Amino acid sequence: MSHVATKWAFDQPEIHPDMKPAEWAVLIVLADCHNPVNGCFPSQDFISRKTNIKERSVRDQLARLRERGLIDWDEARDGNRRGSNRYFLAFEDGFQPANFAGRESASSPVSGGKSERFEPANSDSFNRQNLPPNPVIEPVREPSPPTPQEETSPAEPPQMGVVGDDLSDQEKARGEEARSPDGDQARGEEGRRPDREAKINELSGDQRKRLLAAWNHWDGKLGGSEDFLVREAVKLTVAEFDRGVDHARIDAYRKVEKARKLEPLKLYFAYLKNRKFDVEAIEERLEADTAAPPALAAPFGKRWMAMRLAELERQEAAGRAVWRATSFQRAMAAQPDKAHIVADDRRRGEFPLVARMDEHAGNGRSWPLTPDLPPSEHFVQIAADSDECRAWAGWHAARDWPWPSLPAWADYIWVPSRLPPALPEDVLSETGVL
Repeated sequence: MSHVATKWAFDQPEIHPDMKPAEWAVLIVLADCHNPVNGCFPSQDFISRKTNIKERSVRDQLARLRERGLIDWDEARDGNRRGSNRYFLAFEDGFQPANFAGRESASSPVSGGKSERFEPANSDSFNRQNLPPNPVIEPVREPSPPTPQEETSPAEPPQMGVVGDDLSDQEKARGEEARSPDGDQARGEEGRRPDREAKINELSGDQRKRLLAAWNHWDGKLGGSEDFLVREAVKLTVAEFDRGVDHARIDAYRKVEKARKLEPLKLYFAYLKNRKFDVEAIEERLEADTAAPPALAAPFGKRWMAMRLAELERQEAAGRAVWRATSFQRAMAAQPDKAHIVADDRRRGEFPLVARMDEHAGNGRSWPLTPDLPPSEHFVQIAADSDECRAWAGWHAARDWPWPSLPAWADYIWVPSRLPPALPEDVLSETGVL
């Protein structure tokens, strides 16, 4: 058992999201049987028993893994029978995929071995008969020589589809453009469409530095390998590469996946391979992250109090919100010692925005500044337990406005002036200020 092989196998479903469970189960068994010194020699019968999959399905999964470039094998023969295959895993040093140009194995025609569709069957299902080549020589029909009339008369081009006169003018114009010598140039160099950018194919020194820096920003270069990383990076266009190595985009991707309650990819080269840097929600997240944070007003500060007074005046002019007392509140209002509690509830209900400001401030939370912030340069600071503060509370009560409940940690509050505007003496007497 190799821990490196097992970890590598467990990472593959994340790198290949379309990998099926049966395919992954076969890969796990191969990784479990891998030995760094002696190699990997499990029989298909052993894999079938370990995965509870039929041998035919095991062969199919092995073929799929080989097509992905994750494994390869060398076939061994004992006379006319197959021996145990020697499997190679993609993380091993010197591994080359089966479709690599320089790869030679016992299953390739170059090495002289024999294979049926390169299927790794070590059972004898493909070797039930070893018949000699068919000795019967099939007759071959030679073409008859052309007649003199056929040699002298020019052949007419075959008539396929519609006749030229039946084509529309637009279709004729497209055909002429395709046959013109400038047709390829109009589509771009070598017949490419100009809007399709070529892949990088080879990293420059600066691009490699940026790639490694992004890899380090991803997870401190934990997991994966630089070879896999470069292999995926060269498949990107220049614009995709720039987005893939953008640190802010990486952070935005993780925030988006967390907001969706999904687990972000663990390996950076899987992030590049699956083009996760182009997730739609990333653009919105980037705009939100780069936007300037809103300006806030500190609780009970001068700007906070200025906005509160302005909102009280605005709501008073527009008409107070409708507030309906509950049966319990009506019962409390009938009791003289509890009537003031219901009055405070009523005032907060008639000024809902001010009530939310007071709730935020009581919890120590700031309030966003409004664009039409009223002036507050002339505001002064007074103590929470001072006569001036009680005078301002009475002034609010005289106007039937709510006064903020100052928590124990609030020692000061800002007001427009040290004393409130003058009110009639009878009003001040009723509020208890005098």
